[in-house]
Amino acid sequence: MMLKRLLLFTVTCLLFVSCSDDPSTFTDEPPELPPVTSMDVNMSTLTGSTHAKSATTQSNDHYIQAVFRAGIIKKVIDTNLLTPKNLLMAAGDTVAQLNDKQQWEWNYSYTANTGDFAVRLVAERVASSIVNWSFFVTADHLELENHLLFGGTTKNGGQQGTWTHNSLQDPENAQQLSEINWSIPEEEQVELRLDIFSDRSVAAGSYIDYSVDGADKSVEYYDAGEDTITIIAWNADTKAGSVIAPDINSGEKACWDEQQENVSCSE
Repeated sequence: MMLKRLLLFTVTCLLFVSCSDDPSTFTDEPPELPPVTSMDVNMSTLTGSTHAKSATTQSNDHYIQAVFRAGIIKKVIDTNLLTPKNLLMAAGDTVAQLNDKQQWEWNYSYTANTGDFAVRLVAERVASSIVNWSFFVTADHLELENHLLFGGTTKNGGQQGTWTHNSLQDPENAQQLSEINWSIPEEEQVELRLDIFSDRSVAAGSYIDYSVDGADKSVEYYDAGEDTITIIAWNADTKAGSVIAPDINSGEKACWDEQQENVSCSE
C-alpha cells in the first residue's frame, strides 16, 4: 500500500511539473516585458519640486543640500541605467516574433544622442516562471555587431529579477559595469539595488539602494571612493523629507517640511 501511494505521488508530481513547465505555453504568446520600474530610480518628486528655492538659506538648507546630493546620485543612475531603460521602453512599441530557436524576439531601432542602435531583444524561458532576457545591439558608429549590452532574469511573473549592464567598449572583452537586483511585489512597492562594478562613474564597490512604499521613497548611496553614505527619504505627495550625510547637520538627521523649511526631525 505504501509503495502504491509513493508511486501515485511521484506520478502526480511529474504531471504537475510537466504541465506547469510545458514549453508550448511559452510559444503560445510572448511573455510580458519586464517593468520599466526595474531600471528606474525616480527622484523627480524631490529634485523637480515646484517649491524649490533658487538659493540656499539658513531656513531651507536641509532640503537644498538633499537636492544637491540627489543630483549627484542621478548622474550615477543615468550613467548606468538611462540607455538600458530607454531600450526596454522602446521594446513596448514592437511586436515580438518567434525565432528558429523557439525564442521570442523583438527587433527595433533606437536613436540615442551618440547615434543609432539596432536592437534585438531575446526572451528565453528556463522554467515555468523564470525568463532570461538579452538585449543585443548593433551600432556602426561604435563598430558593434550583435553586442550584448545588458541582460537579466525575471521571476514570479516579472515581480522580481536581476539585470547586468555591460560596457559598449571593447566588445570582445566585455566589462560588466553594474548589476541591479529588484523586487516589485505591488504596483507602488519597489526595492531596487544597483551595484557598481566599474570605476567609470564612481568608484567600483559603490551602490544605490532605492525603496518605494506608496508615496514614501528613500535612496541610500554609498560612495566607495569617499567611503561615505548618504540617505535621503521623502514623501512624493507632501514633499517633506530628511537627509543624513556626514557633512550635513554634523552627520545627524536633517529634516524639512512641506514648504521645504527646516524642521526638527521629531516633528
